[in-house]
Amino acid sequence: PDHTDESFSDRFVREAQIISKLTHPNIVTIYDAGVHAGYNYIAMEYIAGKNLVESHADLSYRQKITIIRQIALALDYAGKKGYVHRDIKPENIMLGDDGRAILTDFGIARGHNVESGLTLTGKAIGTPYFMSPEQTRGQQVDHRSDIYSLGVVLFQSLTGYVPYDGPSIVAIG
Repeated sequence: PDHTDESFSDRFVREAQIISKLTHPNIVTIYDAGVHAGYNYIAMEYIAGKNLVESHADLSYRQKITIIRQIALALDYAGKKGYVHRDIKPENIMLGDDGRAILTDFGIARGHNVESGLTLTGKAIGTPYFMSPEQTRGQQVDHRSDIYSLGVVLFQSLTGYVPYDGPSIVAIG
């Protein structure tokens, strides 16, 4: 109820609807979602573990490549279903205790066949360091944008820094 942004509830429900259609071992599982007594909720898989940022120093190069491969499989699956995540970054990659890399946070994801929605072409939404060039320009994106972003995650995982940096979002883009 503290959220005054009217689109919050819509985004929240849309995220749950998107993820619930994606059944893959490397995508977080949604069990239920809705609104109860004015509160939005998502009941999802509990992932006992850390995200890629928190685990970075403890992982070997081989482990990092295995993680990226697993997320690539998840993105391939989502892309074939018509969905683009649009916010691939290390914080959205959880590492389960079972060895799985799990993609989370589909809050700005979008289907290829969406005619209109809460995030529109012409507006850049995502995390600047990991966004594809077309995404930074607010242009139409597809599954290739997620692949680009995953490539930046791979680069950062192996080198310890992002390939493009700058004093502002515009400079990074």
